Amino acid sequence: MSLWYMVNLKGKIYFKCIRHLKKLSRTKKSRYREVILIFSVVLISIIFPIYYVVIQAYAETHTDSFIINYFWLLNSDIKNTFGQRTTVIAIASFVYYAEQFIFPCIFAIIYCTLAWKIAEAVSNIEIPKRVIDFQEILQLLETRRKLIEFVRYFESTFTVVIFWLTWYNLLSLFATLVMSMGLSVMNSLVAISEALIIFISCSVSFVGTVLCASKVSDAFVGLKVKLRKLYQNLLKDSIPQTGNKVMCMKLLESVIDEENYYFTLWGFLYMNKSLILSALGALVTYGVVLVQLKPPS
Repeated sequence: MSLWYMVNLKGKIYFKCIRHLKKLSRTKKSRYREVILIFSVVLISIIFPIYYVVIQAYAETHTDSFIINYFWLLNSDIKNTFGQRTTVIAIASFVYYAEQFIFPCIFAIIYCTLAWKIAEAVSNIEIPKRVIDFQEILQLLETRRKLIEFVRYFESTFTVVIFWLTWYNLLSLFATLVMSMGLSVMNSLVAISEALIIFISCSVSFVGTVLCASKVSDAFVGLKVKLRKLYQNLLKDSIPQTGNKVMCMKLLESVIDEENYYFTLWGFLYMNKSLILSALGALVTYGVVLVQLKPPS
């Protein structure tokens, strides 16, 4: 709930919640949360090859969707006929669809929603065109500083999740690309529909997370542009060079000279719109290579 109190549609920043989040980040509860998060990612990475082997073994004799086998459990005759085998396939199907759709969608929705609200909070910070009260400008810069601290805390909290989510979406897009190139046999309409659904969901998840993360960066860039205009107005203003004005101008200079803030994928790549074009170019390149390597029928 602290995140929702922290960033809302009106762009009001509750500094008490920031201090509360900082204190919470140093408690054992937060460390346990991080350990559980990392353990969950590792566990999913271990489960992936296990159910993949089960699915491949089952796909040798069946071409239907795995979710159909999950609904077979509702039929007592089929359950009695197949027995424990159907139960294993049903569990594998549930794990498959939970990892393929449910968890990535939940993570993407949470991340995109919070990033969108943070961007709105930054965009809704009102910058006056002319300086009337220097104390108001100092308060404004302090608000910006605290907001950046919160954004960095937000990024450090979600860095593992967003790195795993982006990697997973790209891997799924590559897998569906392999299927679409005809390198994987799909004799079932349901299997083709599943591949199409995976492609659409992963594309929306990947593009949505990147766009929402870049929206935060664009909001900070827009805020810096407003502060630069305010600084230029201060230079043109006829107000005498008092201590408050000099201090405000120095603070504005330091803010303007700062590098633009971007979300990163665990420090490797910037989360900006060019990442979408890079991923698209990589997928197209791999697709061309796969077509060339495809053996003649």
